[in-house]
Amino acid sequence: KAIEISLGKVVHAYQPNAMGTFTKLGFYFQKLWEFLSDDPREANTEGGIFPAIFGTVMMTLIMAVIVTPFGVLAAVYLREYARQGLVTRLIRIAVNNLAGVPAIVYGVFGLGFFVYVLGGSVDRLFFPEALPAPTFGTPGLLWASLTLALLAVP
Repeated sequence: KAIEISLGKVVHAYQPNAMGTFTKLGFYFQKLWEFLSDDPREANTEGGIFPAIFGTVMMTLIMAVIVTPFGVLAAVYLREYARQGLVTRLIRIAVNNLAGVPAIVYGVFGLGFFVYVLGGSVDRLFFPEALPAPTFGTPGLLWASLTLALLAVP
């Protein structure tokens, strides 16, 4: 049985049986590089994953820049300078409880608080002419980094 494919659906045609070993390796590495470095296309069903990798790296760097000074200062203060009293005990209990919260709860909190409350407030305060189309009230790299920073502090 012969299968007919229209020419418009053919993306790339090659003959693997006619290729040598090094030609196949070159072809496979070319496809791997294309997968890693190209932009997505066709509604993210084709193309590469570079924007996803770049966004993840940037989000992690922003999160580290935010959380490192805050976490180190809080830990040094609680360990070295804070008096052992009711407030210090309550802060330690709160930090231990935050360490046990699942990541999905942080994600929902980040979406609700950072995106809708904080981002919406920034939009109403600084960008009233752009409403109802949000500027900061949309999910983005900054809000995701702040949510991850909350997750990483405990």
